[in-house]
Amino acid sequence: MKLRKKRSWLACAGMLFACIMTFMSAVFADLPCDVDASGAVDAVDVQLVINGALRLDTWPYSTDVDSSGATDAMDVQLAINAALRLPVVLPPRVTVFTLGQVVVDPVVTLNNVCTGNPTHYMASESPSFSGASWQTYSAAPSFTLSSGNGVKTVYFKVKNGAGESAAVSDTITLNEPEETILLSGEVPLEMVWIPGGTFMMGRYPGEQESSSIEDPQRQVTLPGFWMAKHELTKRQWVAVMGTTPWSGEDYVLDDLDSPAVYVSWDDAKSFITALNGLTGKTFRLPSESEWEYACRAGTITRFYWGDDPDYAVGNAYCWWTYNAWDVNEGYAHVVGLKLPNTFGLYDMHGNVWEWCEDDWHWGYSGAPTDGSAWVDSPRGSLRMVRGGGWGDGGSYCRSARRFSNIPSDAYGTGGFRLCR
Repeated sequence: MKLRKKRSWLACAGMLFACIMTFMSAVFADLPCDVDASGAVDAVDVQLVINGALRLDTWPYSTDVDSSGATDAMDVQLAINAALRLPVVLPPRVTVFTLGQVVVDPVVTLNNVCTGNPTHYMASESPSFSGASWQTYSAAPSFTLSSGNGVKTVYFKVKNGAGESAAVSDTITLNEPEETILLSGEVPLEMVWIPGGTFMMGRYPGEQESSSIEDPQRQVTLPGFWMAKHELTKRQWVAVMGTTPWSGEDYVLDDLDSPAVYVSWDDAKSFITALNGLTGKTFRLPSESEWEYACRAGTITRFYWGDDPDYAVGNAYCWWTYNAWDVNEGYAHVVGLKLPNTFGLYDMHGNVWEWCEDDWHWGYSGAPTDGSAWVDSPRGSLRMVRGGGWGDGGSYCRSARRFSNIPSDAYGTGGFRLCR
């Protein structure tokens, strides 16, 4: 009888040892966690491991051991580890991830709260994290948004020794008011961000000294874009092109910080091609809609400082005939000396006429309403210019005033302003 009991005890011990070895091999040899051989790792597998470990027929608690939202191989592994008293290490989870709403600085803070003691994080504007790499984790790491204003989506995930979390994301709006691009010789080119919006383009009913070519007034909605703070200067032209097309011409101020004059529409396009090659960016001429929208800066009056019916205020804001030609200063003046509009743009009225991308059209019937340039196919024989110049009276310098010129023509009251 005693011998039979001893043999029975030995048999039970052997079976227990075999069970332990089976569990151990599953843990250390990475054997499949499909305990019931159903073809899928699911809640039943976790239930079987828990029940087997605790000698229970049922178990009332969730089989989502790691609270990941799904029962999977990790839950089985955790149940096995718990049964064998092995250390339990969970992959981390991101429970909070916020960026803020609107920023002017592209370097933002990735505010996050995580469980599971993450050791590294990864962030990217690509949902596939293309080009990103793992960085040492912190609760508020920094991230540099891609260039260009607008809404950005940033994706974020973390990891530790047990695995990585699911990716989370948040959006943020980048609204850099200005940027400076250095040209050859460290010559600065300052750009101002013009936020998108809707405005009424053209003359308002009964506008003083206006023209029918500014009709019909219509609503235009356009996205945000970059525009140069100043008209292109001689210094900037030389930095890119290495030429001085104004040399030897009349009505020219010998100052490199005054507008580049005697440059045709064709010349402006050549400059832009060269500039884009040097910077890798996509500069262009503004559309006529963009130009007027940027000039008005939210105003509905003749000028961005008001209607100024007697032209008694404009001398503080622009160079026109009253403070240039009429006082023997017949030339384009140094940029940025007058008061800007609320977008921070200088000399939108007067100083030099500014080339636009559009072909000339008599009025706005059929014109685009999305801010794009109105371009014919084939191209027309004339191009748009806007803003008036240093030799013009107030009516020619109004926000709504339109004029045209031959694209190959270059003159002392003409220049241009960059956009992208």
